[in-house]
Amino acid sequence: MPNKSNKPNKPNKSNKSNKSNKSNKPNEEGPWGDFSTALRDAIREAGTTQEAIATLIQKALKPPNAPSEAQIAKNAPSQAQIARWCNEDHSAKPDIRELRALFYDPTHGQMFRERLLPALMKAWGSDLSPRQVREQGGVKWVEEIPDTLSGNQREIVRDGIHFFNRLMAGEHLFYVVGTMQRDLRSLYSAFKQAIQSGALRITSVQRATGEYEAELNQIAGELSNRRVKIIVADVDEHIDGTPIRTEFVAQLAARQIFSSDTLPSSIGFGTGYTVWRIAQQSFGSTVGEHTWIPLMAFEDEGGNRHTANQIIASMMHLHSNSRSLFLPYTSQVEANPVWNDAEEKLEAASHIIMSVNGTGKRFRDDTKYEYGQYPFRDDDFINYFAPIREFVTRQLESQPMTSPQHFAEMLGIFLDERGHQVDLKAKYDIDLSGITLFPRIIPTLNKIASTGQVWIVASMEYKARAVLRAMRAGIGTHYVIDRQIAEFIKANQDNYV
Repeated sequence: MPNKSNKPNKPNKSNKSNKSNKSNKPNEEGPWGDFSTALRDAIREAGTTQEAIATLIQKALKPPNAPSEAQIAKNAPSQAQIARWCNEDHSAKPDIRELRALFYDPTHGQMFRERLLPALMKAWGSDLSPRQVREQGGVKWVEEIPDTLSGNQREIVRDGIHFFNRLMAGEHLFYVVGTMQRDLRSLYSAFKQAIQSGALRITSVQRATGEYEAELNQIAGELSNRRVKIIVADVDEHIDGTPIRTEFVAQLAARQIFSSDTLPSSIGFGTGYTVWRIAQQSFGSTVGEHTWIPLMAFEDEGGNRHTANQIIASMMHLHSNSRSLFLPYTSQVEANPVWNDAEEKLEAASHIIMSVNGTGKRFRDDTKYEYGQYPFRDDDFINYFAPIREFVTRQLESQPMTSPQHFAEMLGIFLDERGHQVDLKAKYDIDLSGITLFPRIIPTLNKIASTGQVWIVASMEYKARAVLRAMRAGIGTHYVIDRQIAEFIKANQDNYV
């Protein structure tokens, strides 16, 4: 979590893996510093240049029947990439495919092997396989960059893996961003591309089982006035970054929801990146008829793959023998026969998968506000919730020393501290437009919860208040959360916040 000044911190000194990063100044300590030094020395001893090294690797890795130099260059690193390998800040590393080309060069290969292999053994250990299996901070993952990726694609994916590994090793988010000399948005994008390409696969996330989850089950059951199951991702708190923590809870949720061989017969899907990532991991067969139902619609569906309609479309493509019930935007929902028919089908759904949102999500490149006082943000649907954001921004600017109004959003509706739906127009004179919701969504969710499963999946503390209010509303039967949210619920179970 960021400190209140939002200044980059040095890595956690208690973590032994961080001894090589004692300051923000580039250095050559640590195994990859040894490698960059050895590579520079080897290039100098061979009497060659970074440009020549780039050329020999490009030719060694050229695609079959490549008709042009451009296609050869696309498949391998450039001179600039070689320069990054030689850089003391360890900002880039070659992969086994590129090293193989370097080590088997007929002119300098033997010398490169002799000079670089000791440093590589120190950096990678004895395993020089392109497939790396790692475990740290309660998480297990596999790294294996596909051979089909080339040139700039490989560089982006490598950066995403390197970014993830440094956070898992205990380094502070903003320290990593500063030393990798990339903005946070591009590093998040690189991480997502590594995940979605299969180059980085999270295989296991540790749960806080036993007494910890049992205590939360009791708290949530009393708040919800129903039997509730809580699943807590037990990962180190210093592992920051919204899409990274999202990946942890999404992986846990997908494993629980889709644990049987056969998928649930009907699922209602909410919106957002968390729900989309769960859907992408929905493995299982579709025996019989299966229906995927969106829980809301937007006036402009074209520019975002994380809308409910887009998520159910991806489910239909992933699973044969299934259909998605596309719902159009309308301003007259109660008179719309398509929505009326969908509401009947929704009430018969066996599962609901959704997430929540709240105030306090920090801006990626902004230090204007103290942490916990950021305006309401939603990266996927920023235009639709702009009136909320503008309202909270005005509060912060007029009363900078006070906390803003805490909005807790779920499926486009807002809950107060007691879990009751808020009439935004009557209470705050706020109009939301461009969103179509089921008019009786909360009673419908409560009805589904009595016979089926309503899953609410969330991570990061800025969503904690919304999860607590959803519990007070009695909406969810299953919650997949992280320790940040779990600790907030334990601390505020008797408080209306």
